[in-house]
Amino acid sequence: MSDNAAKIDLDALVAQAGGKQALRDLYPLTPLQRGIVFHSVLELEDVYVTTYSWRLVGIVDVDIYRRSWEHILERHAVLRTAFVGLDMAVPAQAVLRNVTLPFVYEDWSQVSQQEQSERFDRLRDEERARGFDLAKPPLMRLHVLKVSESEHLVLWTSHHVILDGWSNSILIQELMKTYNALSDGMPVPLPPAPAYKDYIAWLQRQDKGAAQEYWSKQLAGFHTPTQLSNTRPDEPTESIHAEHIQHFSLNLDKLQRFARSHQITLNTLTQAAWALLVSHYSGQDDIVLGVTISGRPDDLPQTEARVGLFVSTLPLRLSVPATASVATWLKDVQARQNELFTYQYSSLLDIQEWSDVTAGEPLFNTSYVFENYPAPDAEQTIEIHDVKSYDRPHYPINLMFAAGTDLAVRIIYDEQTFDGSTIARLGDHLEHLLEQIVANPAASLSSLSLLLPEEREELL
Repeated sequence: MSDNAAKIDLDALVAQAGGKQALRDLYPLTPLQRGIVFHSVLELEDVYVTTYSWRLVGIVDVDIYRRSWEHILERHAVLRTAFVGLDMAVPAQAVLRNVTLPFVYEDWSQVSQQEQSERFDRLRDEERARGFDLAKPPLMRLHVLKVSESEHLVLWTSHHVILDGWSNSILIQELMKTYNALSDGMPVPLPPAPAYKDYIAWLQRQDKGAAQEYWSKQLAGFHTPTQLSNTRPDEPTESIHAEHIQHFSLNLDKLQRFARSHQITLNTLTQAAWALLVSHYSGQDDIVLGVTISGRPDDLPQTEARVGLFVSTLPLRLSVPATASVATWLKDVQARQNELFTYQYSSLLDIQEWSDVTAGEPLFNTSYVFENYPAPDAEQTIEIHDVKSYDRPHYPINLMFAAGTDLAVRIIYDEQTFDGSTIARLGDHLEHLLEQIVANPAASLSSLSLLLPEEREELL
């Protein structure tokens, strides 16, 4: 591209952002952002609209709460970001100097709890369907709903192109610190926010050639995405997702001690159990799973404090050799996981091009994530309860593990592909495999049974 052509593109981008006076900064999109923008614009789906809700318990000063959000908006450039040039060869993200916070307050305290619940469900669905114009920040909206004198419901709707789950947790923590400070008439006790554009610069320094070499070798000979056999035979017409939550009876401390003793993480332990289940269900010993990682590089300063979109889902190819011992195989799974972090800057679109999978076919049909977000501060003026997220997954089955007081898994599945009883049984099989892994790490993988005791008895 000539210098003149480049200048014309830059001028057009600045114009779309509202002109130089409105513009604070301008920089490229990340590969993941480009993919999200592409699908958001062409497919017009709400799959990238995320909604969070929670209860505020205590006496809330709504004006201070709104001002706290405005402070957060001023603090983080990514919340003031517009996506411009979407009709051009090289789009960009433009940080605006000022934006107006969409903040709605309503008093629902005079209606019944049932009516409050019904209203909230309608509002959540409407907000998701409403979507966002990516060129008009902020790509987030807030509803604060008074349900009693000492309780408020908060609905926070945003676009995934600017935030991931870790960032959402950071923002909620910062919000409460800001609210406490403003309530006490004190300065907000937050250090300067590290910029998201530092991550853009980090991405541009990475070796794409090395990534291509790694992924081409890693996925060589893999041609067809791993399918779970327990799927309905008819072709799905429209994704309708349901949710199954299972709390494992396994002692969490015991699981963590087992993981430490074998020099693996709890994430790897649960991931290994999931890989074994997929191998059993698919009847294959060479599988590829979709694994979601934080995407926050260790060599980027303040990486865990940054707000933006870092998370990515990458293919994890695993061999499940029947004769290998559980302990030996767990270390191999950990090694494969570490390699993902080495090449976490890779774009999934690029990886698909570098693989042997037929163009247009997905690399995987499942996604797995171990959620490990920053813990909230204990001391708060008002308390946050019942934090929930609502999202529309990309894949027919999506597992979200979390370790709190116990180990739990949230399975979001496509009802056109799986029925509820199949998913409930899958959760039981997963827990059963995990029990066997911990009970006998010297056993061979082939000796681990999928069948629950009652299923075995029924079969016999």
